[in-house]
Amino acid sequence: MTAKDMRACAGQWMRSARAMEPVRRAEMAAGGTANAILLLEDAYLCAMKTYDRPLSGLVEMRKYFKRLRP
Repeated sequence: MTAKDMRACAGQWMRSARAMEPVRRAEMAAGGTANAILLLEDAYLCAMKTYDRPLSGLVEMRKYFKRLRP
């Protein structure tokens, strides 16, 4: 992909974004927040059960030092 192609692609995305903005605003105004939360609750809870959270560096360091102690 040449630089000219990339500029053309970026321009198309910008034109599309401008064209879709009124649709996005209308959908946000029409949809209720409470309804959206109810619709997404199951997906959120499932994701939280299956997501392996990365630990902070401090937690990892404490585990490492604990293994090194006699």
